Amino acid sequence: MLNREIELAILYEISSLPLTLTTIEATLDVALDKVTRLFACEVAVCYLLEAPLQLVAKACRGVRLKRVLPSIELEQPQQLGDYSHAWQAGEPLPWPADPLQGQYPMQAAIGLPIWNEGALLGWIYAGRLKGQTFSTVEVSLFNIFANRIGSALAITLGRLRDQQQQRDLAQANAQLEQTLTRLTDVYQEQEQLLQTIRELSAPLLQIADAVMLLPLIGTVDEERASQITANVLMTISQNHATVCIIDITGIAALDYVAANSLLQLAQSARLLGTQIILCGISPDVAQILVSLGMNLACTRTTNDLQHALRLAFQLAGSRDYHMFA
Repeated sequence: MLNREIELAILYEISSLPLTLTTIEATLDVALDKVTRLFACEVAVCYLLEAPLQLVAKACRGVRLKRVLPSIELEQPQQLGDYSHAWQAGEPLPWPADPLQGQYPMQAAIGLPIWNEGALLGWIYAGRLKGQTFSTVEVSLFNIFANRIGSALAITLGRLRDQQQQRDLAQANAQLEQTLTRLTDVYQEQEQLLQTIRELSAPLLQIADAVMLLPLIGTVDEERASQITANVLMTISQNHATVCIIDITGIAALDYVAANSLLQLAQSARLLGTQIILCGISPDVAQILVSLGMNLACTRTTNDLQHALRLAFQLAGSRDYHMFA
């Protein structure tokens, strides 16, 4: 029977069990140290609940871990709630299984479930090889000890879960950044490709020092007309062109917005000191321009490229226009 001084000493040791250990292994190591030292047990084994109905051996004292029962299957977690009392040789086994599998002549043992806020975390088995049984006071102290271990394990498990969540979040953020980087690269590549397509859709060719040619093919809609205007104005400004030929021979369709954009281009070019020659106007396009009431007064027109080139060289003051005569 424990005297009052020993009981108080054990209670003090239990209360001093740290709750802020960094790993499960460290928590179990401290727990088993106190079990064997405070309660004079030669053997101690600690199981943790890893599946809803499975206890797995994690640490032990006085026996090798590979010699104990590796796991214990439960019918329900509450099943262990009935097995917090002591056992001695000759009595029926009060637990779901014998952790030592009958390999050691235990004279007295006790098994206590580790709970925290109604959740089963594990199970501690402690045994004595000598004939001294566990007193009622020791069983009570063991229960206090199991509650303390439960709090320590819950805090440690919570901290580890938080750390794992932080690692998972950091990994997810890293993957998201990689994905965003790849998407940014793809977007930039697409923008470069679109820019190339825009430039190819309106290729401005320099055929003389002051003469440039813009052959247009296909359909000119509002967006393409806007791109052509921006490209032509920038290029003629950079190259100081005095004449720019816009050949619309290959234009399949020209609506009001596109036609108006071309005329505005001619007016803007004149402000930059460049004259626009519109060539290759088909009868259909001519009818469209007339029906839309377009003012072509500020724009020179020709029916084919040869005449446009001769006119362009004349306007630019070049003698090469004779080759187009």
